[in-house]
Amino acid sequence: STFSVNAHGWPVPYGPFGATVRSIEMMLADGTVLSCSRTENAELFKLAMGGYGFFGIILKLEVDMVENLLLQPTFEVMPSAALSKRFIEAAKDPAVRMLYGRLNVSKRDFFTQSLLVSYRAVTPQPAKLPVFGDAPAMLSRRLYRAQLNSEVGKKARWFAETVAAPKALSGIATRNTLMAEPVRNLASDDRSRTDILHEYFVPPDRFGEFMKACQEVIVPSGQEMLNITLRYVAADQESVMAFAPTARIAGVMSFSQDVSPEGEIGMLRMTEKLIDRVATLGGSFYLPYRLHARRDQVAGIYKNTEQFVARKQHYDPDLVFRNAMWTAYFGTARH
Repeated sequence: STFSVNAHGWPVPYGPFGATVRSIEMMLADGTVLSCSRTENAELFKLAMGGYGFFGIILKLEVDMVENLLLQPTFEVMPSAALSKRFIEAAKDPAVRMLYGRLNVSKRDFFTQSLLVSYRAVTPQPAKLPVFGDAPAMLSRRLYRAQLNSEVGKKARWFAETVAAPKALSGIATRNTLMAEPVRNLASDDRSRTDILHEYFVPPDRFGEFMKACQEVIVPSGQEMLNITLRYVAADQESVMAFAPTARIAGVMSFSQDVSPEGEIGMLRMTEKLIDRVATLGGSFYLPYRLHARRDQVAGIYKNTEQFVARKQHYDPDLVFRNAMWTAYFGTARH
């Protein structure tokens, strides 16, 4: 569930999903069903929030809601060196409802140019919100996939996002429409390759150093990067395994990897190097993606790992709830 991985989106000024959950109903390993919240079984609530399903099965959630509004985007193109300051300014603007950034991923201009897109409510709001189709998504998919091993494709997509789209399209959409884009819009039909996601959470004042680290690690690795989307994540001071204990800029990266032992090893080595660099900046990485991190990297960045494992053994001593992530990052020789 979204709660179990404590996923986040790009509405502002919010943190991970768990911050909007009021209470849950959860079945433990022994079959016991408990209600958990910030005031009832609070320890389990904080362990299950971003607990990757290790503590039980989430049966019900009570979640805060917000109004669905018609939103209009503003597009700002700037040198990447100016982005983090402007990004945080926009995130703190009460009028901004949704916010994301992009960085140029072409080899020549890698992470030197940026785009910031902020959405504000249309005034006045219509009495009835319009229904939007997903026709533009097909164009988005073709542009996205045309980038593979193609500098021309990467430049074309950057031009489309920073020049053509702002001029040709109003970009007006409802909040719900923006939140519900299906993953198939970026899907690949090439079975010889697979998409690999990375996500890093960096303190805003270290974001310039993060971009430099990416330039020094990703480009020489030869890995095929297709995209990076930047999002704001407010501080999470509740979940035990928080990836954003302070406010962060999140960088969601998409790579296209060759399906082969060589491709897997190359991606693993690049990932380890990038995590090491992010750790020096006081940043973190998202655990649920490819299990390429080293155990020492997990424990070094997630400071509550020892507590997390100890409470897991308390609530589920037979490890009824476990998966490949548990084995790779937290398990012992016995399990």
